[in-house]
Amino acid sequence: MKIEQTFTIDAPLDKVLTAMRDPALIEEDAKSRNCVSMKIIDVKKTADTHVFEMHSVDYAVGLTGIDKKKTENNTNYVEWDLKKGVSTWKWKGGNEMSNKAKITGGTTLAAQGKSTAVTMWVDIDVPIPIVGKKVSEMVGKNFKAEWPKYMERLARWAKK
Repeated sequence: MKIEQTFTIDAPLDKVLTAMRDPALIEEDAKSRNCVSMKIIDVKKTADTHVFEMHSVDYAVGLTGIDKKKTENNTNYVEWDLKKGVSTWKWKGGNEMSNKAKITGGTTLAAQGKSTAVTMWVDIDVPIPIVGKKVSEMVGKNFKAEWPKYMERLARWAKK
C-alpha cells in the first residue's frame, strides 16, 4: 500500500533540506509520537550525499494502539541525495513480528519560487495472513495523520 502527499513550506529549498536533516528536529518529531529515546549516527556525509541511521527506543504499537508498558528498538536507514533533494528510507523493527513488515519511504523537495514543495511517500507491506491488510491500513492512517504535524514543525525549523 503506497501513500503519497505533497505539502508546501514557505521557505527556500536549501533551508528545508537542512532542517529535515537536523538531528534536533528529527528527535523532536520522533518524541512527539511514541519515541522514548533517539540516537542518530552519520554513516556518510559528503557535499552530495547524507546517509544516517536513526536508532530509536519506542513504545510498542499493536492493533489496539500504543502500549507504554513495552518498548521496542527500531532503526530507520535514511539516504539523501543532496543535489536532487531526494531521500529514501527503510524502517526495521526491533522484534520478529514487526520485522515481517516492509516499510519504506522517501521525500522529494522541489523549489517553488521562495517556497518548497515537499512530497512525502511511504510504501507499507505487512505480509501476515488475515491481519496484514488491517495493519497496513492502520500504519498508513498514522502516517497521514502525522505528516501535517511534521510539516508544521519543519516550517518552523526551516525559518530559523
